[in-house]
Amino acid sequence: MYGTTEFGLASAMQVSNPNEFEDYAIGYPTPGVELKIVDDDGNIVPKGTSGEIYFRSRDRFHGYLNNKEKSALCLDKAGWYKTDDIGVMRENGIFIVKGRKSDMMIIGGLLVTPLFVENIIKKHPNVIDAYVYPVHDDKMFQRVYAAVVVQPEGALSDVAIRNFIVQQQSGNLDSFIEKRYIPEHFFFYKELPHTRNEKLDRKATALMIKSTKGANQTDLYPQR
Repeated sequence: MYGTTEFGLASAMQVSNPNEFEDYAIGYPTPGVELKIVDDDGNIVPKGTSGEIYFRSRDRFHGYLNNKEKSALCLDKAGWYKTDDIGVMRENGIFIVKGRKSDMMIIGGLLVTPLFVENIIKKHPNVIDAYVYPVHDDKMFQRVYAAVVVQPEGALSDVAIRNFIVQQQSGNLDSFIEKRYIPEHFFFYKELPHTRNEKLDRKATALMIKSTKGANQTDLYPQR
């Protein structure tokens, strides 16, 4: 299921075989709802191409009461709700969420979504939690770092996690892109801040890392 507080449920799907379920698949639009994937200019992109998820419905959210400025930020003139989520539509029409647009990192001119890298790291059996973030770099613009929480009895090294990421992505990414998805430094914490809904609190985690060695010797790139 997928939706927002303002809009409600926008998409859903029934899964009969969990082994065929793709991570972060949000399914198909619910009745009366339209979904599309667009580029930075608001144009629909081809299936299989990443872009921002937009949705709309005649009888759903049409703006914030007495707040035209806030409404204008999330709704276009045609009534499409801008989710700030990056996604892709598969050939079968299923929509996949890849992460927040405002969280995207730019590594060597390539866009990298932290959620994608975090999900790979968290597949390691000894990893409990992970937060991937950018650090400013004059040459690359940003570099990828990671904060990781591991099982008390499952100590991990930087090398072990890097090797795990490479193994997980073998054959899925070309070597040029793959290197940019691997964090250069890993910092280990006992726990990372979470919201009341048990989601990783990215803003609080960024502030925590900036006040510790996780920001290293450069400033943590501002999180929005």
